[in-house]
Amino acid sequence: MLETIGVLVAHAGRGPDAGARIVRNPDDALGRLLRLHVALGSYNLQDVLEARVVLERSSFEAAAAHASAEDLAEAEETLRRMQEPDVTVPEFNDLDTGFHVQIARSSGNQLTSTLTSAVRESVRPLILKALEAAEDWPATAAALNAEHAALLTLVKEGDGPAAADLVEQHIRGFHGTLVPEQAG
Repeated sequence: MLETIGVLVAHAGRGPDAGARIVRNPDDALGRLLRLHVALGSYNLQDVLEARVVLERSSFEAAAAHASAEDLAEAEETLRRMQEPDVTVPEFNDLDTGFHVQIARSSGNQLTSTLTSAVRESVRPLILKALEAAEDWPATAAALNAEHAALLTLVKEGDGPAAADLVEQHIRGFHGTLVPEQAG
């Protein structure tokens, strides 16, 4: 079962390559495991949203201090691809996930990066569904692209506190619509 979800890799036979080994990069496995727990109701979407806010605030603030020129160029290329007029909704969603994970990786904290990747991956199907349901996809894409561009600008300028505040607004905005309103 651990091999199926990507935590272990098992090689049959004898010798130094035989046996089970823990996967070096647990991002994908942790994301699949968290998505399964969300689907099974182990975690509610409000809890996932709040965890995402905490992790991404931290990631964006740290990225503003630690991101390399290569990290920033990679995030910039992702944004360029998101802004292409013929990008499909599923492609946009994949690129959106990629952008947030790239920023987390550039934060300099591997555990925060892994957790951010897992949390973002766990809600990717729900975000895709919400994007596909958008009444005006071009306007929705333009608004999200503007937010992503502003986030990247703040990271490039080294303004971590402003980037943290803006990413929280971004997550609680469109992506926050995934969580049903709770009666007070």
